[in-house]
Amino acid sequence: MDPARPAANGYTTPKPIAMLAGYQNGRLDDTIMRTTMRGLKMNITSARKFAACTNAALNAGLSLTTTGDYRSFDQQLSLLIQRYDKGYFAGRADYNTYQGSIWSLKPGMAQAATPGSSNHGLGRARDWAEMINGDTIPDALSTKARTWLAKNAPSFGICFEVRSEDWHGTDYAGDDIPARVLAFESGGGSNPNDPGHVPVFDPNNGLFSLYPLNPNKATIKLQTPQLHSDLVAYCQGVLRCKLFYHVVADGWFGPSTENFVKWFQASHGLTADGIVGPHTWATLDSIALTS
Repeated sequence: MDPARPAANGYTTPKPIAMLAGYQNGRLDDTIMRTTMRGLKMNITSARKFAACTNAALNAGLSLTTTGDYRSFDQQLSLLIQRYDKGYFAGRADYNTYQGSIWSLKPGMAQAATPGSSNHGLGRARDWAEMINGDTIPDALSTKARTWLAKNAPSFGICFEVRSEDWHGTDYAGDDIPARVLAFESGGGSNPNDPGHVPVFDPNNGLFSLYPLNPNKATIKLQTPQLHSDLVAYCQGVLRCKLFYHVVADGWFGPSTENFVKWFQASHGLTADGIVGPHTWATLDSIALTS
């Protein structure tokens, strides 16, 4: 196996991210985005993984940065025009097809995805770079940084999907949050001054991490077997910590939690059916975000 292209813990394609549902590539909006480094952005779920990985690299003596995170559709199109000549030119290293035309890679240029197909357009990819010798201009990754990323990035849910681009990392884990990311978010070995630090997810004590910022949560309801997830724990945590309901945020959606949800719905002008869907989530989120 190419060490610069890990097998992503058995995943062959990036796993889905729920908050991206309904969005077109390159047309994300700020409701699901988070500022990362150098004023750039990523979707909230992917940003968690890259923040944790960057922090771990810093602890290993590597000052990683980025030259590209989210790219809008217009930015992807501009990159195609910058790096490719429209038309077929024999002997070029790469060819692209866009709107029925062939585009040929300009000599000396790095490849670019077809506009509207890049993982950058989903805010789940980063072009890694490094800050060396205290300068302010990103440098190409050193051998030490490349080796560290190849070994460590997969444990943060990040893989390198293009063999020739060992600086291009992609969030392959999707909605799965690896243990090393959760450890960082809980303060285990994290740098408290890192702007990417995310509060621990501890719903019993009113710490909800990024759940209130995800507008595309799955609907949850009583079922057999009972559902168990952090999303259920978040719902329970809001009821417990913000409204003082006597519910434990254990993550199990059973009859007791269903009854608490019905009471909540009835007292907030919602249909009291015990089903936590879009309207109930929106109300819970607004309460979670209040101090």
